[in-house]
Amino acid sequence: MSTIRIRLRPIIFALVALAAALALIGTGTAAAQPTLDRIQFAPGANGASVAGSIVRGDTNAFLVEASAGQTMTIDISSVEANAVFAVYGPNGDELRFEQVSATIVLPASGDYLIDVGSVRGNTTYELYVTIT
Repeated sequence: MSTIRIRLRPIIFALVALAAALALIGTGTAAAQPTLDRIQFAPGANGASVAGSIVRGDTNAFLVEASAGQTMTIDISSVEANAVFAVYGPNGDELRFEQVSATIVLPASGDYLIDVGSVRGNTTYELYVTIT
């Protein structure tokens, strides 16, 4: 992994959070803002799924709260197999990049960022997240 990419991780995480905050307070512009939604589990459930679509070059971001030592399993499916995700820890560290499936033992407690994108063209996807 390149040194530049390692140094940019916390900056990328901060920029996504800033863009989400601006989208929430409303900037008054018509420009597309990245989405940032919180994935919440139904009472008693340890998993949830979300569906969405994105245009190539855009991303959809999701926050999931979890505790250190828990295991997060993430899977994404799309008709053309072109949707992928990255996972960032509470401190902005990149844990996975351009994945379609991952199981991660979580290193810290807090909000984990799951960033969904496309490797080619537009995509419609379903994202599945389980925490045990």
